[in-house]
Amino acid sequence: MGDFLKACACGSLDECAQFIDGIKGPLDCQDAYGRTGLILAAENGHLSIVDYLLERGADPESKDIWGYTALMKAAAHGHTRIFRCLMKKNDSLSCDTFLGTVTALTEAAAGGRNEILKLCLEHKLQLINVPVQLTGMTPLMLAIAGGHFNAVEILLENGADLSARSSSLLNAWDMASLADNDDILKLITPLLNVTPIKILITPAGDSEDDELHESGFNSTKFSLTPSSRFPTRRTPREQHFVSVAERVHRRSKSADKASRPKDKGEFNTDSIFRHILETNGLEMYWDRFREEEICLKVFFTLESNDYQSIGICDHNVVSKFLEIARHYKPLFNL
Repeated sequence: MGDFLKACACGSLDECAQFIDGIKGPLDCQDAYGRTGLILAAENGHLSIVDYLLERGADPESKDIWGYTALMKAAAHGHTRIFRCLMKKNDSLSCDTFLGTVTALTEAAAGGRNEILKLCLEHKLQLINVPVQLTGMTPLMLAIAGGHFNAVEILLENGADLSARSSSLLNAWDMASLADNDDILKLITPLLNVTPIKILITPAGDSEDDELHESGFNSTKFSLTPSSRFPTRRTPREQHFVSVAERVHRRSKSADKASRPKDKGEFNTDSIFRHILETNGLEMYWDRFREEEICLKVFFTLESNDYQSIGICDHNVVSKFLEIARHYKPLFNL
């Protein structure tokens, strides 16, 4: 059986035929990973062997130990002709795996297999927003995570849902932001009707205003994007950029109640936090956050129950705060 499976994986039709016709061995024998000859042939792109095995009665629904069928393997590896051939025998584009239910569409999207994407959408368009069960990742999210621009275009043209969220509460825009893929961001941002957010950064002290302007930064407005960088002021002629995360200091009762002094030249992160609240129309809660000594970084870690402890119980308000936190957290790399 080992020689037969090796022949299927390597594409040796003569050896396969010799085993089946001469030795009369079982068609659906499996290796240590549960892979049959059909699965190995589909995975490695050997159309002639796939045809031969199907004609001789190989089971197209057999699965390996992870739960994947030959059809899923063909979809994941981009073997379009084999995928068409297997669809004639088994048109079910989903199966139960160790990740829960997956579809041929999620497998093709993850690998950027555009032709198979189109075939799946022609056959069962309703699968376009069906996620991988365990991760909640839709075909669109998987295509974005893999940086497959053309696959993203195909899915959007067919009505993929941009607002769907994964198990980690990330949507398509969040995925593109984390991947820092400018091309995909430019593609999906207009579809979301998102207005770029500007934040105003104020220096910690008046004495540093002059130093800021001397450094050549006459405007303190910066676009809040995943690649946001703020200037440090080491010398008037040097321009250095550091991540926002390096500018955020934590001061919270839940820490060790130790007040950390701000270094000279540090931006006032309280002003960033306040502007975030004001931008979303929640400035009425600013004083309450100040009383509880909740700063920007701590805000990102709050959960729904935490808001009750500071006297915010309105469900809509809490949902808005959680939405704001999910939006801003990846931008600050926290």
